[in-house]
Amino acid sequence: MPLSGPAASTSPTPPPPTPAFRSQVQSNLTAASISDVGLTITKPVSGGATMAQIAWTYSYAIHIPMLSPLTLNFDSQIVTPVRPS
Repeated sequence: MPLSGPAASTSPTPPPPTPAFRSQVQSNLTAASISDVGLTITKPVSGGATMAQIAWTYSYAIHIPMLSPLTLNFDSQIVTPVRPS
């Protein structure tokens, strides 16, 4: 879920998730593979402080005979300050 507004325009392009981070996510998945999960990391700046926003999405389709498929969407995000380097 991309940010909008002034913070989004000043945010540097974040690096892709590291293999270690992907591995941690994968270890917590049982019925899905990491390729089934959308994962984004952005680093918006708010009040001069750099934040890290990690968001994920996952959709699961349920197929029941004689009914239209039902798609369940799951998502969440967390925003946390980034320690200055």
